[in-house]
Amino acid sequence: MKSFRFDSSWVAAAFAGWVLLTTPAAWAANITALAYQNTIGMDQQFSAGAQVSATYGNAYAGATRSLVMSRVDGAGAGAQTHFTATAGSTSNYSLWDMGRNFALEPAAAQQMDLVFNFDLAGLLTVSPFSLSGAATRFSAGIDYTVSGDSFQGAVSVSYGPVPPFPSLDYTVVGDDWMFGSYAASYSARHRGASEGVITLIVTNTAFNGGTAQSTLTLASVGLLGGVAPAGGLGIRISETGLILPVSPVPEVATWATMGAGLLLIAAGRLRRRHARV
Repeated sequence: MKSFRFDSSWVAAAFAGWVLLTTPAAWAANITALAYQNTIGMDQQFSAGAQVSATYGNAYAGATRSLVMSRVDGAGAGAQTHFTATAGSTSNYSLWDMGRNFALEPAAAQQMDLVFNFDLAGLLTVSPFSLSGAATRFSAGIDYTVSGDSFQGAVSVSYGPVPPFPSLDYTVVGDDWMFGSYAASYSARHRGASEGVITLIVTNTAFNGGTAQSTLTLASVGLLGGVAPAGGLGIRISETGLILPVSPVPEVATWATMGAGLLLIAAGRLRRRHARV
């Protein structure tokens, strides 16, 4: 049987996520959409590729080009009233020669191997009484003219069946590592194409005392293969014209050299410390 005590850390996490949503990075501008609902019904907002909705009760959702977040507090929601919040964003991008400030030539783009790095964090709790429950679902990825790469996950948790014979345990369906506080990182590859589409989606549901919150972020884009232009390689968001720089990813040999150098520095300091003693 799993048990959880209330932890105010989810409040801090929600606040941190909200600050990110209301203070977008330069390349995430012009797409913010927010929805909040505290009455029966649904609030939906759409903004240049961002779609968010909050259904019933204490639920909110927000989306930018690089981050989607939703949070639901099921306190006060009966077993038949599910509070739900969904956030999603879709962004078209192209590979960009930052030195020339122009789209990367198709022949050069075909040689590029990029990695899009995503971070997921959240909290899912279910109260220890019958018919309390919560669920989280997420998906992200990139689609491009040659192929595509994506990932997804989901979990649904409930406590006990209908009284008068409640179970004294939780029923977990799906990715059980997402029950409680969770964090994970994912990567999607872009190979041999000049452009593509980034998609981020999170959905949270809670009822009868459950809570669910998640934030999915496009953290960075790295260059795994190919030679970047002299002025640098970027990802240009078509809807806004803003550019996310692409950072070179060190090769394995480079990491090994760096690690060996750090070990030598540590050993030298240790020898000096022993010599003083």
